[in-house]
Amino acid sequence: MIDKISNPKLEKEEPHDRNSIIELNKVLDGKNRKLSSLNAELQTFNNIVANHFKETLKKLYTSIEFILTTDARKLSDSGKANLRRSQAAIQKMKLLTDDIIAYANIKSIEELEYVHLEKIIPVLKESLHNAGYAGNIEIKFDCAPPIKAFPSLINLLFYNILENGLKFNDNENSLVTISCKEISGAEILHPYSIKSQLYNVIIIEDNGKGFVMEESENIFNMFYKIAQTGKFKGSGLGLTICKKIMELHQGFIRAESIPGDGSIVYCYFPIV
Repeated sequence: MIDKISNPKLEKEEPHDRNSIIELNKVLDGKNRKLSSLNAELQTFNNIVANHFKETLKKLYTSIEFILTTDARKLSDSGKANLRRSQAAIQKMKLLTDDIIAYANIKSIEELEYVHLEKIIPVLKESLHNAGYAGNIEIKFDCAPPIKAFPSLINLLFYNILENGLKFNDNENSLVTISCKEISGAEILHPYSIKSQLYNVIIIEDNGKGFVMEESENIFNMFYKIAQTGKFKGSGLGLTICKKIMELHQGFIRAESIPGDGSIVYCYFPIV
């Protein structure tokens, strides 16, 4: 039997080391509390500013509408047109404000759950109809296994992807196909892919206008809009929101397309 060899020097330093760790933990705890407090203050400030800003935009829009309604006879045609353009700009600012608030408030406040995508498709379709996409929308779904995710964020993720596909679709009948498969990270050519990790990849294909592949990375950047999209409504934040949601799931998102031949969006969820 070999007796334990003690090191007097180490034994001497152990209490000091423990005290150092305790002090460091206290400092770290204090900094974490301060950071949490600052984050809470920033969130409160953002909410107050956003609400006041939205209220101001609403009053501006209503005031212009009042002028157009009550003083229509006194206004020239060009004057009326300018006021309508002002209203359109206000509406655009409101949309941008709503999307910025949505982006700032995205966080994983729920527990991860197994989400069955086939159950949320009818809800998403109804939401799209309510948002003004009243054309013939066909969603083909072939995705059996559930994914482990934050339920409310998954709804937001797929709503934004589907809306983006419909927004750039001139077809009378919009077709979206959703499928999924399991894939190894070693098979995925993406900088965030972990080779030893298995992923559930959700594939969303549409028959819209598409885009050039040179823009496939940029479309997920904040406020980025692809060429010739001036006539389409949107703030340029929809796909940025999707990217952030995928990051909260420890996954990632990418897209590919051929102009005039639709787009394909891939959402990679790590299997846990």
